[in-house]
Amino acid sequence: RWLRRLRASGGSRCRPSNVFFDLRVVELNDIPFFPDHVQVVGQATVLAGAHGTGLANMIWMAPGKGGVLELHHNSAGNDHYHNQAHLLGHKYVHVDSDGDRVDLSAAASGLRTLLDMLGSTA
Repeated sequence: RWLRRLRASGGSRCRPSNVFFDLRVVELNDIPFFPDHVQVVGQATVLAGAHGTGLANMIWMAPGKGGVLELHHNSAGNDHYHNQAHLLGHKYVHVDSDGDRVDLSAAASGLRTLLDMLGSTA
């Protein structure tokens, strides 16, 4: 597990003030006990990941308060997690990419969009 305190600078091109957030990168396969999965994801505000069953863990996030960023890589058109996020009241953004690499700038842009969506409802 990796935890780091980050600051996004405010300003005329971004946000009017600094925004602080905790970034925690977690590989759920490295957490051996299911109750620990529930605890980790239950504390999350944003769940980001590649299209796959790990995104189903959004069910443990606080209803209506979270955001989900789904990375579709050669798998566009599959709306399972969009529908689940909608039913749980979470904000949802997907990023599509094709070829042999994920477009990291598009993923960063999608995350920025999701954080803005969450910030507008705070």
